Amino acid sequence: MEHRLPCVGVAVEDRPVAPIGVAGSFRERSTSSHDLADQDGMAVLRALCETAGTRLAPDGFLIVEFGAGQHSALRVMAQALGWSIEIAPDLAGIPRVAVMSRAA
Repeated sequence: MEHRLPCVGVAVEDRPVAPIGVAGSFRERSTSSHDLADQDGMAVLRALCETAGTRLAPDGFLIVEFGAGQHSALRVMAQALGWSIEIAPDLAGIPRVAVMSRAA
């Protein structure tokens, strides 16, 4: 008998990521090499967008925080992978959180 995990309605990602080459306080505070991403800082977001749809309920949401300046690349990538995406700013007005669902 195949064991299947249940689908979830909401998946939230709030892991700090930074592009390779970022120096200074972030790298000094980083406790794991997993906190760093690929050259554009999008590896974790890319992996989530590619796989989360298999674990979300059909009407579920994927909510992710992303780095400053990544909103355009995230929007393009998410839409190319079949996600509907809305981006909200943080308290400083910087685009920071994406709420995604499977495009209808």
